Amino acid sequence: MALNEMRNMKEPNYSKIREVIRDPRLFGDPLMRKLAEGSERVGIPANSFHLVHEGFWDLYCKKPATPDLSSRKLEGWVNFINIKLPTTEPPAEPTEDAEGTAEGEPVPVVEAPQPEPVKAIARVRIPFKRPEPEDPDAEKEEDADDSKSKKSSKSKKDEKKEDPPLEEIEYEDKVECIPTIGENYSIYVVHQLAQRMVREHIAKEFKDFLPDLAHTDEAELLKVLERDAEQFELDFFKTFYADAPVFDFELN
Repeated sequence: MALNEMRNMKEPNYSKIREVIRDPRLFGDPLMRKLAEGSERVGIPANSFHLVHEGFWDLYCKKPATPDLSSRKLEGWVNFINIKLPTTEPPAEPTEDAEGTAEGEPVPVVEAPQPEPVKAIARVRIPFKRPEPEDPDAEKEEDADDSKSKKSSKSKKDEKKEDPPLEEIEYEDKVECIPTIGENYSIYVVHQLAQRMVREHIAKEFKDFLPDLAHTDEAELLKVLERDAEQFELDFFKTFYADAPVFDFELN
């Protein structure tokens, strides 16, 4: 069955794809494979990961496990999804008369090919509005005045002033394309804006569908999601790619 034409999947095909999504060795996406095999290491219970992952495919294939949803209700949601194949070469498809395999026995699992080693991680972040640089001559005069006042207040403890959080620019709805594959290496690129748009869309869908979230403050909900998502991102790379340097770029 062709990709993106599997939304009305029937048996036995649906049972077969269920077996695939439960076996991380068959995952084409190396990030999803790492997360499936080590979700506990980044604070996600294995059962929770599989519940969300398999739940996505249940909805995508229009086989929801709840009577509150129907195939017709899923039409608008499913049409937002466009699945693409990974850029790596697919494994060779096994044949029924595989050498060394007796008739009737299952063909050994062929693991998905591994990508090039990760050389670095680039996080593309939304640019901030930064204050204008101060006049250097004015700074010298202020330093001279400060030196006089410091002599008379040496006994006072210095108070550290925290800089106020920077405000983001009015960003455009676009994502900068960045090459991720080199001759003998790969680079993971994480787009903050793209992630945020997806999270906000999912959060709003949940809020509209779940009665328990109907009275939740949407702005506060999105703020908490943003904070937790960034912390998870840092924990993920620290856990699975500890040797790869992380670079932040402000682009839009």
